[in-house]
Amino acid sequence: RWPMVYLSPRGRRFDQAMARDWAACDGITMLCGRFEGVDQRVLDHYGFQEVSLGDFVLTGGEIAGFKDAMNACWIYDPAGIAANVVLTVEFNLTPEGKVVNNEIRFVSATGGDQAAFDLAFRNARSTIFRCQGNGYDLPADKYDQWREVQVIFDPSGVKF
Repeated sequence: RWPMVYLSPRGRRFDQAMARDWAACDGITMLCGRFEGVDQRVLDHYGFQEVSLGDFVLTGGEIAGFKDAMNACWIYDPAGIAANVVLTVEFNLTPEGKVVNNEIRFVSATGGDQAAFDLAFRNARSTIFRCQGNGYDLPADKYDQWREVQVIFDPSGVKF
């Protein structure tokens, strides 16, 4: 199976279920419109599924890429004790896109008890480091916009 996806603000919102489904595919084709989008006839002819990456204005695609990387690395357990936790963390990045001093800071959490918050924080922390690899691929000329990052880990997906 090989999904055909058109990234569009009016599409179905990208979520964990979609990420798991796509991960099981043989491949995926993603189409991104620029300025005026894509002719609807092309989408209809090839059977593209419209998918939204979230409620934000893209600035060269780096927000979407960062969010997609986090969503793809995040292992969300809908049956676990942290299944309903909405956790916010923050961290600083080096110009190379690596977390400064390996420090992830807890900001807030709702939807569970202390044990659930602790588990959600450990999961978020390992997600951030697992996705980081050799550094997040962020444009050097926009480093000031990415120096400080706040991420919300929500059961519906990762948000910035």
